[in-house]
Amino acid sequence: MSRPDPPDAADINASTPAKVERRVGDLDLVRRSLTSLRGTISRSTAFVSNADYTSTARQESSHARHTDPETIFREKYLIELAPSQPLKDRIRSLKAAGKELEIYSVDTLMALWAVIEDLRSKEASAEKHIAAYDILLPAVSHSGLDSNERLQFFNSINVLGLPAAHTNLQVLALERLTQQGKQLSPFESDVAESLNNLLEKLFTGAIQARALHRRQRSQKSNDPIGEEVGLTNLLTLIYHTIRRSPDAFQDKGLALLFDGILLIFNTTTVIHDIDQAILILECLISHSCFPVATVERCVEVLCALFGNPLIASEGPRRCLYRLLTSEWQTSTVEGLLKIISLGYEQKKPHVLLGAFSTLDEVLLRNGEGGFPIIALQPLLIAFRSVWRLGRSFTIDCLRIVGRLIQDKQVNDRLLGEDWIILESTLDEISNLANESPAADPGSKVLFRSGVTSSSPFNRYFSAPWSKLYTDDPDVCKRLQQLASVFEGLWDGLDRNKRLFVMNLFLILQPYTSDNVSDLVIQYMAEERFIFPPNENWARHLEVLIHIILLNPAKGEATRCEVVHRAREVHAALYKGGVNISFLDHIGRRILSAMVIEEKAEVLSAMAEFMAEYALDASIEVFDYVIDTFSKLNGLQGIAEVSTALSENFTVRLVRLFLQCLPLSALKTVKIYEILVNTAASINIPLKSRLIAMKLLSRLRCDPDHFVKVLAVPDSLSLAAALCRTEASAHAQSPPQTHSNRISLNDEYQPARMGRTNAPGPSRSDRSRSATRSASGRERFVRPTPPLWMYGGSKGLPQDPPEDASSVLSATSDSPVPKSTLKMSRWMDKVNDILSKGDDWEVYSYLLIHLPSQLINTSLFESEATHIQKLHELITGQLQTGKVHTPPTNTGMKQGDVALCLVQTLTVLISYRDRFNKKQLDDTVRTFLISMEKWDGVRKCCIHALALCSHEIPLHLDKFLDGIVQKMSQIITQSHLAMDILEFLAGLVRLPDAYRSTNLMLFRTIFGICREYLKNSRKEREKPRSISSRINNISTRHNTPAEVRTASDHSVASDVQNDLPEYVFTLAYHVITFWFLAIDIQERSSHVGWISKNLCYQDDLGHEIMEEQSQVTLDMMHRTAYSDLGETRPAPNFHNQGSKTTTKTWLVGMSIVTVETFKDNGLTQITKRQASGTTYAIFQQQTAPLPPHHVQRRSNASSYNSIGGTGILPNHVLLQLSSTITPMPIPLQPIILPDDDSTRRAINMFDRNDTVDGHKTGVIYVAKGQNVEPEILANTSGTALYEEFLSGLGTKVRLQDAKFNTQGLDRESDSDGTHTYAWRDRVTEIVFHVVTMMPTDIEHDPQCINKKRHIGNDFVNIIYNDSGLSFDIDTFKSQFNYVNIIITPDAMAVPRRPSSAPGEDDHEKPRSETQAYFRVQTVCFPWFPHISPAATPKLVSASTLPGFVRQLALNASVFSLVWSNRQGGEYISSWRNRLREISRLRERYANTAVSANTSYPDMGTAEDRGGARNYLEGDSWKGTLMMGGLAEENQMSLSLDFTRWT
Repeated sequence: MSRPDPPDAADINASTPAKVERRVGDLDLVRRSLTSLRGTISRSTAFVSNADYTSTARQESSHARHTDPETIFREKYLIELAPSQPLKDRIRSLKAAGKELEIYSVDTLMALWAVIEDLRSKEASAEKHIAAYDILLPAVSHSGLDSNERLQFFNSINVLGLPAAHTNLQVLALERLTQQGKQLSPFESDVAESLNNLLEKLFTGAIQARALHRRQRSQKSNDPIGEEVGLTNLLTLIYHTIRRSPDAFQDKGLALLFDGILLIFNTTTVIHDIDQAILILECLISHSCFPVATVERCVEVLCALFGNPLIASEGPRRCLYRLLTSEWQTSTVEGLLKIISLGYEQKKPHVLLGAFSTLDEVLLRNGEGGFPIIALQPLLIAFRSVWRLGRSFTIDCLRIVGRLIQDKQVNDRLLGEDWIILESTLDEISNLANESPAADPGSKVLFRSGVTSSSPFNRYFSAPWSKLYTDDPDVCKRLQQLASVFEGLWDGLDRNKRLFVMNLFLILQPYTSDNVSDLVIQYMAEERFIFPPNENWARHLEVLIHIILLNPAKGEATRCEVVHRAREVHAALYKGGVNISFLDHIGRRILSAMVIEEKAEVLSAMAEFMAEYALDASIEVFDYVIDTFSKLNGLQGIAEVSTALSENFTVRLVRLFLQCLPLSALKTVKIYEILVNTAASINIPLKSRLIAMKLLSRLRCDPDHFVKVLAVPDSLSLAAALCRTEASAHAQSPPQTHSNRISLNDEYQPARMGRTNAPGPSRSDRSRSATRSASGRERFVRPTPPLWMYGGSKGLPQDPPEDASSVLSATSDSPVPKSTLKMSRWMDKVNDILSKGDDWEVYSYLLIHLPSQLINTSLFESEATHIQKLHELITGQLQTGKVHTPPTNTGMKQGDVALCLVQTLTVLISYRDRFNKKQLDDTVRTFLISMEKWDGVRKCCIHALALCSHEIPLHLDKFLDGIVQKMSQIITQSHLAMDILEFLAGLVRLPDAYRSTNLMLFRTIFGICREYLKNSRKEREKPRSISSRINNISTRHNTPAEVRTASDHSVASDVQNDLPEYVFTLAYHVITFWFLAIDIQERSSHVGWISKNLCYQDDLGHEIMEEQSQVTLDMMHRTAYSDLGETRPAPNFHNQGSKTTTKTWLVGMSIVTVETFKDNGLTQITKRQASGTTYAIFQQQTAPLPPHHVQRRSNASSYNSIGGTGILPNHVLLQLSSTITPMPIPLQPIILPDDDSTRRAINMFDRNDTVDGHKTGVIYVAKGQNVEPEILANTSGTALYEEFLSGLGTKVRLQDAKFNTQGLDRESDSDGTHTYAWRDRVTEIVFHVVTMMPTDIEHDPQCINKKRHIGNDFVNIIYNDSGLSFDIDTFKSQFNYVNIIITPDAMAVPRRPSSAPGEDDHEKPRSETQAYFRVQTVCFPWFPHISPAATPKLVSASTLPGFVRQLALNASVFSLVWSNRQGGEYISSWRNRLREISRLRERYANTAVSANTSYPDMGTAEDRGGARNYLEGDSWKGTLMMGGLAEENQMSLSLDFTRWT
């Protein structure tokens, strides 16, 4: 840089004073700004050059010279820094001048630098040298320096030596002078020497200063150490110098620098120093400045650092990796191998450890990222002396060898080479094993007797294997890695090498991974070493069991694989007919180990194997197995058995029971005894007891009395009642997370069976769920999550056999004494639990599942005494109210328990043959008392009484008055409306059930109907929309009604509110049925009371008579004085040979047709009413004229027009219905015109049946069938099925049938020749019997012709003889709302007389045997479950047809109402007929055809109340309705026709 010329006087004088003044002010402003910002301005920032000032000043006037700031600054400090000044003042002035020096020219700088020459001389003191740096530091940063000045300052830095603590000033000066190594001119060749000298000085000083600082640690000084700061800055400067000027360090300087770096590595442990030195090395490597001769030394030092655990720095490792990926890669690898090969001699553990770790990484990279690939042979040669360095280095060698072998290229070469070196490695391992400590060799001794020399594993058998067991985790890890390497080579090995590796695996088993153990197991199995006919198969299998299965360190899956192979050996022996007794020894070892085994999965596998082995073993071995199992489930009182362990082995016993069931009766019975004791023992954990009960409660037998186990329980309804389903539990309590409830869905997941758990259930746990409350006063407690939830088919650990056992019977009549399953053992426990109570979890499980088990009557055929005791227990508790109280924390009440007991008693109804008269009376009495005690059981009791009306009608009759009276008291509970009305509707069709009737009984029934009609009218008149009611039904009727009422009244079924149309219809049906049931002599006495309640007043006070009321009144009008039923036209009336005259009138709400013969006056009267049509013959008997009678005058035209005796139909009508009494015009009959329109209307009317018609499909499902086409193709069933059909109705011919066949063909027999039908005076039901319809598989393989009938039936009766559960989706149809499933339970159970003395059974005579059936109605989820058989019912064959027919009728009526729920309503046949009459009246009442052309005012009369006696001249006021006149406010009296008949 050229220096500017100094200003001269001429330039200065040429400037004007004003300009000079302005320039001086500007320069002063610049000076002040630069001074304030000097701490933040970069060293590279340009300063205001004095040259600018000089150039300008030359042009200023000379008188401004004395005001120049630089001149003033220079002159001032030249004086203050003069050598004559005191040193202290000079030092102070140096500091002040140094702060402003950078803004002035180089001339000023050099002037000041010259004046302090004495301070910067070599002989000057350290204090003076330090003071000189106050000028030197800002001087070297000046941008105006030329090369000579820079060199001068560089030499001064080297001369101005400082103490180590202040050497940082030299570093800072060099840093500023070289601009962080960027600008080295003109001293390039000398900078390396200067830096190396400083490095040696500063590092030595830093070490000394640190030592001093540690000695003076008590002073707690936080000031940084000057030497450390200087060393850090110097290393940073060296790094930047190399990075920016790589050529600065040549051979000598580079060697000195490397020595300094190595000195740092070898001397310090300060991570910061090492990291900075590493950065310098990495920079040298990056710029290829690394001296080749020092690679080996560098590698050694870096390995020492890398292997030193006290140096937590990534720098050495990183630098080694840099060398390995640089041009010095080969030298680095050689250095590493040399370190290892000389390791034993040098004994430098840190260096060796670092070398091993580096090689490990190199092998792991395997050539990726520029890393080298190391050959195997040189590595093994380098390892020769390492074996003697100790265990850790030996294991490192093995690890590295293993990693090297993992390389695919090495593998490929190795597979084709000799394995001498590897075998020597194995020898070294054996030597290592001999030196290792043994862990109780006696506990590891393997039974090796009988091993022949032909075994390929003799090397294993002779190896010092017992000393290989060690707890050193590092040893285990390295040996596992070695084994894993050979595992990777396995697929490419030949047989000899595989045998060598297999021996190695066996020797290393304590160290090998589970994968290697799996490979050992697989190889020995695939090569058949553990199977006959290998002569050592048993010993080989025992080796696997010993070193793997019985080794707790192995993984559970691997140990279980040994068990799996043992099971395969067992299967092979059994299949080959080989004696399996040799396995008894192994089996006993396993059983012994099971008692102490802690791993759940292994214990489970052992149990599975022993259970499987026990199936084929002798009874002695079997006893040993189940004895061990019973110990582990806690039955024998082993103290250390945990809850999870007990649960697991109870599961095993259950599985063993299911497996033995089809094979061995004796073994099954033995397990059954254990399970019964388990379920009943209070010392067994609760969950184990529940597991046993799950099996015991599913025991069933087929109709031949052979035992089977039910796959899917059918106790959903009761489970919901006690909140044991997910849906009911959610509704009953706040939402629970899955983690705090154990359900059947997951309770058979293997539990972790640690042996630290308390044995069995703790007393506190038991008291938590005792069935008797400690306090008589209940309080609200948040419900406790139960131990079990209803899980359907997942309740058992495995699926039971589909078929019943062929070796085990449930009756005592079995020819083999030990082949009987004594259900008395189970019943003893059941009765004991129900009597004394138990833990709530156990008690509730029994309550829920017992009813469905009792439905299987064949199972308890021999247990009459126990059934009677059970009956006595239940009736006693329910009648006295001494029902067990659930714990308060369950949220359950006594009523919930009572509900379950009532369900059980309901099932016992069909056990009537085992009870005497008193017990049967108690049954009915209990239901009646239970209805009074508990609201929640009323629905269930009503359903039970409905079954009693079929099964024990005579006993029901005794309590009928009380039952009906109780029902009249609970009619306010609208959710019972449907059940009560259905009960009454069914009861009336069973005359044996109401023999002892009286007037009050009928009136009470009619009163019940009246109240339900009132409530239904209120519900129907509510502004609630149809859609909202339908939504309520869909969401509230998806579980059986009995359950909803018992569990929660708030969500109970309420048909009265949700679908009042059905209750409305049902109430009228009951009125009709029971009115017809009254003796004809007493019917008329009820007409007035019923009529009074058929009409009602609306909100405006108008009296209303509904259509249903009208047809009911019409029915009473027809039947009050007659039991004739249906009438018919006179067969030969129209064959008299002469012509009739016909007239038709509308008389009130009837159509009266009069047909009269001209010649003799013979008349047929047809009266068509809503409830039926009546035909009658009328003929006046004309006496002969006396002789003295005046002869009649003849009028030919008149006579010819009249003919005969001259009687017209009009005369007949007058004779029968009128006198001369004036008849109000509205009451006068309306004559209908004799034209086609009238005839069509009458024909249309006659097409409406006089009874309500229903249709129901009957489908037979044969054994094993579950597919629609094959089911519909059935053309016959069993004898019991045919007997059931004959009881459903009467077999009728279809061709030319005169009744409504509900779609069945009446012409060509295309739907069969016959069907079954049933009819009473109100209802007719036709059965679409599939087996009676033609089957044409060839032309109709899908049986579409049959499907078109049953697919459109709302109700289907499914006679399920398949032995399988019926799937409701078998028949796809949108109209099959209700399926009544009939399942044969017991085909021919002998009727057993009760053992009770003094029995007086008044039942009618019965056959010697009785069949029983399980009946249940099944609906789709969207259809209300409202049937009494929504929960399964047990029904005897003798009462089955009537019971099922009544279910079908009720279901059909409901379905008709349901199908019309979307805005319409169900219209009965009677109502249709009534509407036809009303249409005729509307059409002809005010036309010219009729004489009734107007309806005059009837006047106003005072309402005197009651039945008024009218006198001549009185006026009368009424209302036109129903084709007549009703007196105002006297509707009921107007309707009561019995008042005048």
